[in-house]
Amino acid sequence: MKYNRLFLLGLALLSACLTNARSSGIYWPADQAFPCFAAPADTLDGFPIEDPGLTPEEKVMFTVLQGLVNKTKPSVFLSDGDNIQYCQHTLPRLWDSKGRGVVPVNWTVSPGLADLGPQLLNYFYRTATPNDFLASGPSGLGYTLLYDAHNRKWFNTGGESFDRYLQLTQNYLERCGLRVITVWDELNDAQMESYASFCRYLYGATQQDWQKRPEKIPAFVKHDRLAFLPNYPCYTSSTDVFIHMNRDTIMNFDGSHPIFLTAQGVSWRMGPDSLVVLKEKLEKLLPGKIVFCRGDHFFALYNEANRMDFNLTLLSGMEITSSLTVTKPEYAADGSCAKERSWISASKGKKWIRFDFKKEYRIDRYVIRHAGVNGADPSCNTKDFTVEVSSDGKKWMTADRQKGNLSDVTDRDILPVQARYVRVHITDAGKDGIARISDVEIYGSENVSPSFGSISLSPETFVANKY
Repeated sequence: MKYNRLFLLGLALLSACLTNARSSGIYWPADQAFPCFAAPADTLDGFPIEDPGLTPEEKVMFTVLQGLVNKTKPSVFLSDGDNIQYCQHTLPRLWDSKGRGVVPVNWTVSPGLADLGPQLLNYFYRTATPNDFLASGPSGLGYTLLYDAHNRKWFNTGGESFDRYLQLTQNYLERCGLRVITVWDELNDAQMESYASFCRYLYGATQQDWQKRPEKIPAFVKHDRLAFLPNYPCYTSSTDVFIHMNRDTIMNFDGSHPIFLTAQGVSWRMGPDSLVVLKEKLEKLLPGKIVFCRGDHFFALYNEANRMDFNLTLLSGMEITSSLTVTKPEYAADGSCAKERSWISASKGKKWIRFDFKKEYRIDRYVIRHAGVNGADPSCNTKDFTVEVSSDGKKWMTADRQKGNLSDVTDRDILPVQARYVRVHITDAGKDGIARISDVEIYGSENVSPSFGSISLSPETFVANKY
């Protein structure tokens, strides 16, 4: 075995085995695609992931949800999506359930599918309905139990090795299109800081509330954008348990502000049909006030309600125009990095992409994924470009300038600015003069107080602990 070469190990492991291994300082992804194997990761090159991004219908869904301001908004995860075997066998059976597509469902899968089962992940993406959302299984790449709440034992408390793990996880999250992560079981402050710093692809994360504390695990937010919310209940096999544990919150809802609830169901005993039943029960308790959300919409709405950053390109009313392109202007920001859904310039002349968000937002971050995301040589990445902002679409101000770029992804925080329009102006497209943009994200927040006014903060509604 060569020194410093990454190997992926597939082992049939139970939680107790993982606990014993980690107590000895041994870490590995428990992604047992096969009974047992050991192979260099570079021999497991997979096919490109066919993440379709956000379809026009899904963007309309988000805009509709934005209009339903003061509602109770549950988002439910079905798990154990923490190993490849589960994704091979149990998940496909649940995927065939009659109720799938009726209610938004968050399905946890392993980010390791990018290497170990790309065709399987592509199948889920190709057959998903607008109500199906794929999220990352426990803590990131592989099955990572950071804290055992039952035995009150930490296996990792952060530090350099943890940061490196998250950098690797970020790569797999981005390759698989996974915007939300379920953490097992809990995180300390340093670990949450690391997730916000090194997993910037995420919209949000959940923690497991096993009710081992005297009080409910609170909500946390890092960097004014990444929320960590408790799954409550975190591993239930009954819709009645969800209602029982959240009854006081639900019954005390007065419609003056939104309520956000996350929960996790045991997929061995629950499925989409169960969530259809849960929705019916909740609507009997609060007629017309229950709106189930998929994970990406849920965390974007949570951030918007808290006047924190969310991805403005989720807005269906956003208008994209550009210089001449051989594809479509809207491909510049459709959430997909698939090669066939890239924005490609039609000539070697002036190149630009303009985003109109229809009203002003406080904009403070942008992300551009270049040609290299799709496997192109780094010399084809957008080399020189500026990001400009405007309130009227006529007078432009430079918010950021990049020269000599060879990176596949440009992720930049900028000085906050009020703007309705954002324009990417490309002055050097790269080696062959053809600009190729896989995807653009613009992050911003509302600059005015929400209509529901000032209220006390709680995990269900607004940020309880904000750093």
